[in-house]
Amino acid sequence: MGALTMQSTPDRPSWLELPEIESPWGTLCYAQNDDSLPFTLARTYFVRDIPAAAARGGHSHRRNREVVFCIHGACTLWLYDREGRELRFRLEQPRRGAYVPPGWWVELGDYSEAAMTLVMASQNYDEADYIRDPEEFFHAAPYPDPVYRPRP
Repeated sequence: MGALTMQSTPDRPSWLELPEIESPWGTLCYAQNDDSLPFTLARTYFVRDIPAAAARGGHSHRRNREVVFCIHGACTLWLYDREGRELRFRLEQPRRGAYVPPGWWVELGDYSEAAMTLVMASQNYDEADYIRDPEEFFHAAPYPDPVYRPRP
């Protein structure tokens, strides 16, 4: 499996930075349905108190677009195309997330202890939108095992 280079298009993963406002009382980061997201926001969710040994993801979306942030601690997001080529994002700055268009296999791991991720999605939850079987997603073996998480 080779590596891909990142290009900023609606069909390619890329970095996304939220606008922020600094003040003596703290820093406010925000997203709204304007130009701060590459889609209209439909759903937001977070996962907290993630153990360092956790492995999450192991799926792709048919239509849903997401931006994944690690807003406390750090983690690594691995994305794979259908040929098994990898893109890697180290999420460790709360305002900097990874844009994940549909059609990319998602793996998360390499967490710092008690990390927290925040996901902004273009669609409400719909189980039918998920591809959870790697044999259905990847065009050829070998492909990343859904339990396997690459390590740096």
